Amino acid sequence: MPATAEGKQKWMELLKQNHTSTDAAAKVYGIQGISSWKDLAGVTSWPIQPSGKTKALKDAEDMFTAIAEQWYRLHHDTIRKYAPNHLILGDKHDVGYDKSVHMIPDGVLQAMGKYTDALIIQSYSHYAEHHKAMLEELHAKSGLPIINGDHSYSCMTHKQVKTKGIKLESQQAVANEYHSYMKNIMVNHPYMLGWWYCGYIEQWAPAGTPNLGQQCGFFTPFGQPRTDLLPMVKEANENAVQWHKAAL
Repeated sequence: MPATAEGKQKWMELLKQNHTSTDAAAKVYGIQGISSWKDLAGVTSWPIQPSGKTKALKDAEDMFTAIAEQWYRLHHDTIRKYAPNHLILGDKHDVGYDKSVHMIPDGVLQAMGKYTDALIIQSYSHYAEHHKAMLEELHAKSGLPIINGDHSYSCMTHKQVKTKGIKLESQQAVANEYHSYMKNIMVNHPYMLGWWYCGYIEQWAPAGTPNLGQQCGFFTPFGQPRTDLLPMVKEANENAVQWHKAAL
């Protein structure tokens, strides 16, 4: 961006807060020939690999937070203007496959806490201590109820070559994990609103995507129910409200 752009001006404001001088900021990014903040503001090509990665990451997270504040505030204010009772869900944040919650800057979570009604995440994981801790931290930092908006377990059939979701050895194992995950998030986390299980109707090869494979689900492509899976899914769904009430 040019020096006059609002985004560049915000970036320079953050650099001035985070660095002691123009020279110190320029050194972090390996930029030569800079003698003033004005010179630095005029730079339009910034290095992909900065010299001071830790300080550059702090700058990036602060800028990301500033963008998030604008992003969520503008959507919030516009939606509330025309639909005061609209449920604002914001974006879906990927913390799945055991990724760290720290991938999302605290300031972004706090911005969502101010301007959205629920925190939507994507987290493919078994329910264990690391997942429990992640949910607790997300809730503590955002102050929001949470929906796991994308998660599933999978078991490959002879009609598939690769499956989406966490791989398990049988449909019964999928059923057990479904039941376990639903019960644990309801009982242990009163702020959890539930989860969105990815996959209603399974796919057979060659359907699906090259990198992820075929979708698993509760019914075959012809609508035949997976009777080795559905009874425990039904039981978990029917008990979810009571489990949740017990946690409150």
